[in-house]
Amino acid sequence: MATNLPEQKTQTQTFFNGYFNQDVTMDPDVYNQVYSFFKSRTSSTVAANQLTQTVMILTYNNKLDPLIVINDFAKAANTSEFKTLLMTFFNSLRGPTSKIGYANNVNRNEWIERNILA
Repeated sequence: MATNLPEQKTQTQTFFNGYFNQDVTMDPDVYNQVYSFFKSRTSSTVAANQLTQTVMILTYNNKLDPLIVINDFAKAANTSEFKTLLMTFFNSLRGPTSKIGYANNVNRNEWIERNILA
């Protein structure tokens, strides 16, 4: 798009350059253990890769041991419980306005609901 305005670099632009590029250093053996755990629990290589990346980044940022987190996930008795533990872990590190995997149940006023259903 053509413009006649001069290009200016502000402090805000400088601050946010590379904001979403995050260097994470990790032990390859730990990464492989986490990946093999998710590969055994999911049928998709793509899902195992994504879950491994997410867990490794979250544990790195919050100074947690990823193997302890994976050992807690391994205690899940079935797939439903595993998914619940995974959502709980992801949500424990998120703000209250951006929870993953939970439906917002709306409680309607009984008088309004009676009028709508009648």
